[in-house]
Amino acid sequence: MVDDINIKGFPTDGAETDEGWEFDGFKVSTGTESGLFKNYYIAEYRTYKGYDSTLKVGPYNFGFSNLPNWAEHYAYQDGLLINYWDTSQSDNATAEHPGHGLVLPIDAHYQALKRVDGEIWRNRIQTYDSTFTTTATDGIPDLHLNSILSPVKSLPAVNVFDDSILHYDDTNPQGSVIHPNTGTVIEIRSMDSNGFIQIQVHSAKSSKK
Repeated sequence: MVDDINIKGFPTDGAETDEGWEFDGFKVSTGTESGLFKNYYIAEYRTYKGYDSTLKVGPYNFGFSNLPNWAEHYAYQDGLLINYWDTSQSDNATAEHPGHGLVLPIDAHYQALKRVDGEIWRNRIQTYDSTFTTTATDGIPDLHLNSILSPVKSLPAVNVFDDSILHYDDTNPQGSVIHPNTGTVIEIRSMDSNGFIQIQVHSAKSSKK
């Protein structure tokens, strides 16, 4: 928001009164804005079949200082990917609005992954294990940083999404997403190798009965 606009040689205008301006892309505001927006969770089962077969070989990392064009590949984990769709946002530019975007993945393993030097991995690596599954993640045992082995260890399975738990780590503000607490629970009941998954969607209150 801007106020008390002054162009050199002209009077200052606070826009609180009608001075005959025509607003192009702007509007007069009291300083507080509110609106109604739709919000959704989108759950999709990602497998290494068909178009999604690229999830197993597509992700890459340049990990060798002496081989700058050498890419090492790893797999994005298959499983239930849950995105938060927030229509109050117009894009996914998390560098401009950390934790918020139009459609962003919720990371099942949202705690920031660390490199061998103690720094946080880039989000291309962070999001590799975003899916909810019934088995432990594969890890990335052969990952490198500046020619030094910097593996990502396997992590336990997370088969339940409960939005009362914020899946966001503020030490990595451009990773995952700040989602609401609506009492929604999405639970994986079963998965199989043929590409079928059974889930149950219910409220947190009903799961406590």
